[in-house]
Amino acid sequence: MLALVVSTIGLTVLTYARRALDAGPDAVRSAAAGGAVLAATLAVAAAGRVSVLVVGWVATTLAVLALLHHRTDPSRRAATARAARSLVVGDVALVVAGIVVVAVSGDLGLTRMGEAATALADRSVTLAGLPAVRAADVVAVLLVLAALARASQLPLPLWLPGTLAAPTPTSALLHAGVVNAGAIVLLRSLDLLDAAPAARWALGLASLATIGAGVAAMATRHDVKGSLATSTSAQMGFMLLAVAVGAPLAAVTHLVGHALYKSARFLGAGAAIGAAVRQARRHRTLGARLVAVASSIGRLPVPVPAPSPSAASRDLALAVGTGPSS
Repeated sequence: MLALVVSTIGLTVLTYARRALDAGPDAVRSAAAGGAVLAATLAVAAAGRVSVLVVGWVATTLAVLALLHHRTDPSRRAATARAARSLVVGDVALVVAGIVVVAVSGDLGLTRMGEAATALADRSVTLAGLPAVRAADVVAVLLVLAALARASQLPLPLWLPGTLAAPTPTSALLHAGVVNAGAIVLLRSLDLLDAAPAARWALGLASLATIGAGVAAMATRHDVKGSLATSTSAQMGFMLLAVAVGAPLAAVTHLVGHALYKSARFLGAGAAIGAAVRQARRHRTLGARLVAVASSIGRLPVPVPAPSPSAASRDLALAVGTGPSS
């Protein structure tokens, strides 16, 4: 089901990009990077083993950075650097977690994560002289960190708002497809989370903090794409919160619904902006016409009754001080 959703959204976005973007070398590079993002995300969704999941995850990060990067656009270069700082943290966490799982249990299929959780619960890890910690807790925390990084969640830097500098199809592909990988990796390793309650608590608290920050940010954004970008982090927070409280079916339903909804909203953002511009132009034209009418009314001759001779004589006499009152 997830592979079908990712494929549908990816093909729709790439078709939209082909029709909407100007042809040129950058369009060719963006199309290639977009296809790589789609293929890598599909690998994460359909992976059968831990090693395939890790490879697809890292490949997705590389493809995202290639899709965001632009040689001559400073805002896109800044967005790429910010995304790299957050995504690389998640990649390192997932790679380390994968190495520990493979070292303890072998390259198991993802349907056998229960066996890995049992084996990890019997092992301890000691780092830099610190007290020994269960390997299951370490792996679960690393998985949570990877999911938070990919889904643009606190306390890591929120990298999604910076992607607004990229074209609309890129934003749609990232906000409706790539960020969902954070929930996918947790949904496919629920047995490991069940073995580490502390990791679930950390996931829930981080999700709640991001929901609050995202809702507050949406209240201050009045642009279409800005509101959509800030809402994505909040929606990912709701999805990860469902995983944290043990409601995987709700998380999957939210994942599918949000992916379809957000891709449609981003691809329709251009039409919404165009309609707003046309409406503003009509308002300006109407305002200009009203001002012109008001100005023309102000220039019309207004008949003023002429003073009577007696009143004029009295006023002149008062002015020069020769009247009866002097």
